[in-house]
Amino acid sequence: MQKIVRWADETLMNFASRIVVCALLVVSIAAPADAAKKVITPETIKEDLIVAHCKAEAKKYYSFVQVKKRRAFEQDCIERARR
Repeated sequence: MQKIVRWADETLMNFASRIVVCALLVVSIAAPADAAKKVITPETIKEDLIVAHCKAEAKKYYSFVQVKKRRAFEQDCIERARR
């Protein structure tokens, strides 16, 4: 009797874990489809170029250890470029 109960519990756990894995798989496949709907306009291209330039500039001045200074420099650079 105890073996049957243990087998039933293990089967139920396997079934539940399979459902969770399948749900995560479906969500992970569906998420990139929404990301592909980005509208490309001249403004978004300009913004992306500004961000890329500022990140490269910050990378020259600050190492990866100085995360706060690097991010602050990036944000300041982006604000200066938008003016």
